[in-house]
Amino acid sequence: MCVIISLISNDEYLIACSIYIESNPVRARIVKDPGNYRWSSYLSKAEGRKDLLIDKDPIYDDLGKTDKERQLEYKKWVLKGFHLTESV
Repeated sequence: MCVIISLISNDEYLIACSIYIESNPVRARIVKDPGNYRWSSYLSKAEGRKDLLIDKDPIYDDLGKTDKERQLEYKKWVLKGFHLTESV
């Protein structure tokens, strides 16, 4: 088995990877909303639900000055990403 590892080298790529990962269960029609997928980090990042497995990254911390601001911006990222990937 061959595993290819790609490093996330810039902020834009990290954002794109986050959106892609959060939207996978929705695109696969497993759930209608990313918050309904129990193994997603969406509830932690967009809703503030505590999850000991999730580390905040520096880019996430830069989304706002407060937890609420960061959560709102993260939701915008993911929703914008859904619209960008709907035609794919």
